[in-house]
Formats: sequence, structure tokens, C-alpha cells
Amino acid sequence: MFLKYDLDIGERSIWNINTPTSFAQKLPFFLNEGGRFWAQDNYYTIREGKSDYLFVYTLSGVGGLVYAGKTQTLTPHKAVIVDCRQRSHFFSKSDVWDY
Repeated sequence: MFLKYDLDIGERSIWNINTPTSFAQKLPFFLNEGGRFWAQDNYYTIREGKSDYLFVYTLSGVGGLVYAGKTQTLTPHKAVIVDCRQRSHFFSKSDVWDY
């Protein structure tokens, strides 16, 4: 697994980390983490080789994503689903990216 990041997030950000039960782990999908983040200027994450999927929905501000050889701009009301086994690079493109 590869992971590099600068979690430059605001204090009001909420991050819930769950420990799935053995029953949940047998289901096709289960929730590991969830939250709401106010990413600031220096925020970025680069990950690869994690056996999860990531759902990101932008509420306000602007974020960026480099994934599968393409760069996308994540504007309000835009959602993406990323297979974390592949390399992904998320980053803030505004003073505050609320996602």
C-alpha cells in the first residue's frame, strides 16, 4: 500500500472510523470511515493499493482528482467513486473545499 498526505483540514471537520464486525466484513460492501471535511490550501492525499472504495461528494469549494490517467475538477454537487487499489490523488483547489 502507498499513502502520502497532508491532512490540512479545518477544526470543524468530522472523521468517524468504524471497526466492521465479522458479519459486516462478509457483506459485499461495508463502511470503514465516513466524515465531512473542510480541506484547506495544502490538503492532498495520494493512495494506492488499499482494498476499499472511496465515495467523495463536494458540497462547496473546489477539489481536484487525478485518477485513471485523467484529471477532474470536483465542483459542488459532483460525486466520484474511486477504487483505492488504483492510484488516486485528491487535492484542494480553493481556500476551502467542503466535501
